Amino acid sequence: MKRRYWCLFVMLFAFGKATFGQSGENGQAEEIRRTVVGTVYLGPAYTAPLGSYRQAYPHADALGGTFGLLINPRKYPSPLELGLQGSYLSQGVDKNPSNYSRTYPTLKTSHSIVPLHFIARVKPQREMPFKPYLDGLAGISIFNTRTKLKEDIFDFMRQDHEAFVLDRYRTTVISFGMGVGMLFWQNKSKDAYADLRVTYLQSPFASYVKKGQVRVLQDGFPAYEFTRSETNMLLINLNIAGVLTH
Repeated sequence: MKRRYWCLFVMLFAFGKATFGQSGENGQAEEIRRTVVGTVYLGPAYTAPLGSYRQAYPHADALGGTFGLLINPRKYPSPLELGLQGSYLSQGVDKNPSNYSRTYPTLKTSHSIVPLHFIARVKPQREMPFKPYLDGLAGISIFNTRTKLKEDIFDFMRQDHEAFVLDRYRTTVISFGMGVGMLFWQNKSKDAYADLRVTYLQSPFASYVKKGQVRVLQDGFPAYEFTRSETNMLLINLNIAGVLTH
């Protein structure tokens, strides 16, 4: 009788070990697999000029997109993430008639800003429905102006197509700033958020070409006029942020 109970006890112990031990190992494996190592984000962006930049260029608003990648620099969970962020922001297009070519009688001038920054982010580690964070940014902002012959869709479809650029201007300035944001709307698997952020970027004086500052010379080529001012701006992002785990 005792032997029967002993055998039953051994069987129950073995079953419990196999079941709960495996469950514990799976839980540990899941916890390890879900260790957060960084964040990647992508989404639309809008920027507005501030201060003397707005006074010099009231219509410097731009639309575009932002991509960023942040990595936890430590081997254990940390509130700090470091990484890179880049944006492309279009300020619009000028179209001017030209006698440069009868085939392409219009010049198309595009204006854009490309901010590129190193970024440091601090945010709470615990799970929260609304998770605030603070960013510090340092890098450059590139102001681009490019004029080319205006083409149609059939030109782009040609195999030998090559954009005919008549002139371009580029200036690069140091840029740094601070940003505040909020992660919200966490999905069920807890690996993606919506992300809303506002960033103040400060830059020194720079020379740039505004919309409307492109003239066409008698030979059909473009001529740029330049404006010089500080280039401080406010950048607003609405991103989808993915949590990187291992």
